[in-house]
Amino acid sequence: FYQVLPGRKLGALVFLLKELNPSRAIVFCRTKHQVTDLELQLNNNGFRVLGLQGDLTQAKRNRVMDDFKSERVRILVATDVAARGIHVEQVSHIFNFELPHDINFYIHRIGRTGRMHAVGEAVTLCYSDEMGKLGQIERLMGQTLEEKFLPDNIPAPKFVKKFHSQGSRGYAQKYNQNFRHNRSHQQNYRNNRS
Repeated sequence: FYQVLPGRKLGALVFLLKELNPSRAIVFCRTKHQVTDLELQLNNNGFRVLGLQGDLTQAKRNRVMDDFKSERVRILVATDVAARGIHVEQVSHIFNFELPHDINFYIHRIGRTGRMHAVGEAVTLCYSDEMGKLGQIERLMGQTLEEKFLPDNIPAPKFVKKFHSQGSRGYAQKYNQNFRHNRSHQQNYRNNRS
């Protein structure tokens, strides 16, 4: 797992998608609005991404899954509910952009990679206030998840100026404010250490 500063998950995800270059990945979010917004943001940052959430018609859902299975699109952003019943082989990476409300869903999420003795990787991004839930997941799994660290100089992602919902506009504003605040805070920290 990677613990990220508040408002920095999108930047961390963009960085990790570029670094890890998954052959096929599913990125999990909690809500359909977050799926729509993250799909938009990732496409804006140069990835070819489709979203799978409960508001899609069956025809659209089938097209999304056909594109994902045929590898025309290598990254799928989905909710837990919409992803039920997905059986796609060779998913190389699962990204937990957000921890699930129900910790049992975590097991279902990560079980979508490494099927049929294939090698797969599950990557979890969490804020400090989510560490308690991560601890519950570790107890449920009976193992400790390895903490990994991101470099300090991850560039800020590009944001789409027009958003689908008010919530995402607030998300971008919060990210940009936190990014400026965190850069300032990190600089002050470095100056005080010297």
